[in-house]
Amino acid sequence: MWRVTLRNVEFRRRQFLLAVVGTALVFAMALWVTGIRQGFRTEADRMLAGIGGDHWAVTTGTAGPFTGTAPMSADTAERLGRAPGVRRADPLVIVSQNVRLHGDFRSVHVIAHRLGGLGEPQPVEGRRAAHAGEVVVDKKLGLGLGRVFDFSGQSLKVVGLVDGRTYYGGTPTAYISLEDAQAVHFRGAPLITAVVMQGEPRVATDGLKIMSEAQVQTDLLRPLESADRAINTTRLLLWGVAAVIVGAVMYMSALERVRDFAVLKAVGGSTRTLVTSLALEASVACLVAAGLAIVVAGLLQPTIPLPVTLTPGTYAMLPVVAVIVGVLASLFGVRRAVRADPALAFSGA
Repeated sequence: MWRVTLRNVEFRRRQFLLAVVGTALVFAMALWVTGIRQGFRTEADRMLAGIGGDHWAVTTGTAGPFTGTAPMSADTAERLGRAPGVRRADPLVIVSQNVRLHGDFRSVHVIAHRLGGLGEPQPVEGRRAAHAGEVVVDKKLGLGLGRVFDFSGQSLKVVGLVDGRTYYGGTPTAYISLEDAQAVHFRGAPLITAVVMQGEPRVATDGLKIMSEAQVQTDLLRPLESADRAINTTRLLLWGVAAVIVGAVMYMSALERVRDFAVLKAVGGSTRTLVTSLALEASVACLVAAGLAIVVAGLLQPTIPLPVTLTPGTYAMLPVVAVIVGVLASLFGVRRAVRADPALAFSGA
């Protein structure tokens, strides 16, 4: 059976190559969209880990710290910091802002923190902000150390750079002092939008909603739910396209092999053997395509502007999916193999 399959692949190598290349491109696209979907979660995990803390407090009745919350008094952080069960609590202001850079506007997430407090990032280049008027930004914003940019009328100097601090599909983050954010967004009033804590209050917190880190991650990913569903649907459609590509080649191959099937039946070959041969051929095509797709996806990954996370689990899943797609694709040619009349083996047609 293996010999028959391999000889047919060798004889029809152009068709086989066409199936492999077309399927590999589809598989690579499927890998990319899977990686983008996982990338949303990876950047959310990285963002929350960089802020620190394991519980958050926002105003009751709001969804969470990242999807819009009502301001609260800055002394809420001091009150929560004294609550039993809380080891530390620091205030934050989290907003989205458009800033003018290089003659155009860019969307930036702003996290304002207490200098030296939770939420302050550790730069990979430069240093932390030492006072108001200084900012640490993600490298994706494209600003170098020492650059000054306008933040709603405030001039901020870049003193540090971080890497991989993005969310909402790669939008970079800028870390500024609490005083700068309050001056811009609250006209200097001592207001904040969230409190991040180490530990959980064991007393009543009237007017506040206490959220775990998992709940905050859900809040952070909520704006991407529609995109997540669309990506998942696209991935399923791509698997279907791959099955159709291989199936079309298998069907054409089956049409050309009708006499071969007849000969095999005439010499005692079972229908099961013919069906298995087609399934093996399609599966081999899909497995080779999967290997090629991994190479293509890896080479082109840096060109994708969205965050892409390709985990070992994603790579391990692809061969399994490839075999499933191959078996399904082989069904396109099974009917021709099963219906082959052994008498054709002795006809002159």
